[in-house]
Amino acid sequence: MKTVKFLMPHTIGALYNTDEIAGFSDEIADDLIERKIAALHKGKGATAPAPTLTADDLKDMSDADLNKLIKAKKVKIADDADHAAKVAAVVAANIKK
Repeated sequence: MKTVKFLMPHTIGALYNTDEIAGFSDEIADDLIERKIAALHKGKGATAPAPTLTADDLKDMSDADLNKLIKAKKVKIADDADHAAKVAAVVAANIKK
């Protein structure tokens, strides 16, 4: 993983603007640097985004803990939602780990 600073606007999965800092695999970063689209960045900057919770992360969570998470993150669910529906609602809300 390498961090680069964009020298010009460029789209690679998303649009990056001049002076934005982002991390990529070594292959992608080296290609951006070689084509002078970005320069290697050696400082504080991009960090990997926090992964979101998955159904596997939540399936064994107790209903009480799941309800606490839903309340804390203000996830909208039906009053009569079962465990599977609650898990699906949290996953759909893209709650970060």
